[in-house]
Amino acid sequence: MTKKRLLVLVVLMTAVLTTAAATPPIPGEVLQSINLPFSTPMGLAWDGEAFWVADYDTAALYRISPS
Repeated sequence: MTKKRLLVLVVLMTAVLTTAAATPPIPGEVLQSINLPFSTPMGLAWDGEAFWVADYDTAALYRISPS
């Protein structure tokens, strides 16, 4: 009985994962974009006033004001 339940679970999980992978993402609307002073951002944080972005190449931390 346990092997049958495990087999059913595996088949159902495979079906769910296959369906989720085949569904294309829904595109969003870009409201605004800015040019960054670096080319390889690797982290993003918000402190309540500004965005902080880490750059991989320069190993620097940049403060980006939303205004």
